[in-house]
Amino acid sequence: MNIIVKKVRHQFIETQCPQCGHIEKMKIPKQLLSNNQYGTGIQALALTLMNEGYVSINRTAFIIKGLTQGQITPSEGYISKLNKRLYQCLETFENEMKKEIVKLKIIHWDDEITFTNDTVERGLRTSKTKMKVLGQFNNIKSAQYFARIKSYIETGHRYGIGSYRLIETALEGRAYTIEEMKKHNEFD
Repeated sequence: MNIIVKKVRHQFIETQCPQCGHIEKMKIPKQLLSNNQYGTGIQALALTLMNEGYVSINRTAFIIKGLTQGQITPSEGYISKLNKRLYQCLETFENEMKKEIVKLKIIHWDDEITFTNDTVERGLRTSKTKMKVLGQFNNIKSAQYFARIKSYIETGHRYGIGSYRLIETALEGRAYTIEEMKKHNEFD
């Protein structure tokens, strides 16, 4: 992975009407309201580390700082807000998934009693691993964030789409639909 740090300075001009004295201010785009902006690549990296690699928020910030030789130093608060934003980006996906599940005649059937091969047990294992990394989920909301994000990632994996790509497209406002996932095969 090649990370290129590009620093851009935006200037927003204020003008004053010479006749009436009215001051007109340029509107600042929503994505530029905070002091530092990170592209979707860094955002997706942070969220992939947290949600797929089970890396804690403070370690995620530390890893990114190390990968960029200190040029990018996202705060823990920023990364936490990113996780919330990804969760919000996936609301439509979650609703679509619920509708798909309701249509199924059988939601899960495993006539093997082998505990370690059980699909449901494997699905629960990820949340247990996340809890081990953090000790626990901070609150019910963080558990909901993890569940929605992980459902999206796991569904994408079943159709050959990698975690980073799934997260990056969701952050760009183009989260995969289930139909798009079914048609996609990243390895073809």
